[in-house]
Amino acid sequence: MPRTSSWISIEGDAVMDREPTCAKCGSAMEAGFVLDQTHDAVMRQSAWIEGAPEPSFWTGLKLKGHQRLPVTTYRCSACGYLESYAPPA
Repeated sequence: MPRTSSWISIEGDAVMDREPTCAKCGSAMEAGFVLDQTHDAVMRQSAWIEGAPEPSFWTGLKLKGHQRLPVTTYRCSACGYLESYAPPA
């Protein structure tokens, strides 16, 4: 189902100009995020990284030089379906 939403900037962050509707049941969706928690209990928002993953001995993955975008996830209030977006910077 095509989306007609567009991205706008609010205080430097790109957000949708309206909440999306669920692709599965058509109900309203609410914005949130998926939590990434590291082994040392640091909690962060998930991020999209451009390109294929490259292993790194010291950090697990090489990230230097790759674009990183925070991922916003929408959850359907009726059926629980999740849909994630990495809005343009």
